[in-house]
Amino acid sequence: MDLSAYWLHPNREIQTVRLTHIAAVIDAPERFGETPESLSREYAQFQERMPHEGKAREVILARIIGRGYIRIRERHNGWIIQLREHNPVTAHALCSWVEVVRPTINDRYGDVVINSMVDLKTIRTSFDQLHATVLGVV
Repeated sequence: MDLSAYWLHPNREIQTVRLTHIAAVIDAPERFGETPESLSREYAQFQERMPHEGKAREVILARIIGRGYIRIRERHNGWIIQLREHNPVTAHALCSWVEVVRPTINDRYGDVVINSMVDLKTIRTSFDQLHATVLGVV
């Protein structure tokens, strides 16, 4: 079973992640407001090698999410969405993503967990409920 992953950019671009979110950042750091040097420094600080998924990765992804990027990862039991804060701007970005991926979703009632960095709030919903909410149906 292939599990999907995406970056939603602040300009609402939907980027499919082929391997890992950090690998996408390392491949094109400028797209995320980073430089090869900033990534290398972060990995060196934690004595890790790129693209190891350790502490450097956590710091880099948190910094990118803090800039307004949204990280989405499918898991076997649903979806995990990490964003800076849940507000009308991020709701519209999620709406764009939902409209693109909805036709390919097999389990529309699977868990969707949205984690907000600013208020440390977690929202649990289903894909269909997320779809209805972001479209203003509910």
